[in-house]
Amino acid sequence: MILLLLSQIYRTEVLSVGTHFGLTVFIGFVCVAMFIFLGRESEPGSEQPYVSVCLYFLIALGWFTLYSLINVVEPGSFAEAGVALTGKVDQSKILYFSVTTLTTLGLGDIAVVKLAARMFSSLEAAAGVLDGNHHCPPRRRLSDCTSRRIVNSS
Repeated sequence: MILLLLSQIYRTEVLSVGTHFGLTVFIGFVCVAMFIFLGRESEPGSEQPYVSVCLYFLIALGWFTLYSLINVVEPGSFAEAGVALTGKVDQSKILYFSVTTLTTLGLGDIAVVKLAARMFSSLEAAAGVLDGNHHCPPRRRLSDCTSRRIVNSS
């Protein structure tokens, strides 16, 4: 928190990199803890669906902080309408890119330009496709979780 405050007061690249890196690591730890929670056996009607939704949005925020870090280290990693996003980039554009990539919507209005951003955006898209099954604990078959969900929803 102190690092975030200092990076807002003293606008240096080192503090900005440290802030984005620390936030990315923190969100990563929280995501791991939530995945562990989801892997536990639970009774029907538990809070697992709510945790799953929160986890999905937290994953998008994690990718957002990673993309922000990449854009600080390697300016111009993203482009909008063919123009590289350099200088002070509006963070909502990077968050928007993260959400559209995670949901595999990928509108294409913001594109990745540099190699590091391309690699991570590919990983995020793959995570978005695979993340649909995280509600099922690892000791169960996916069909068991899916059939239970269908029965409960009717």
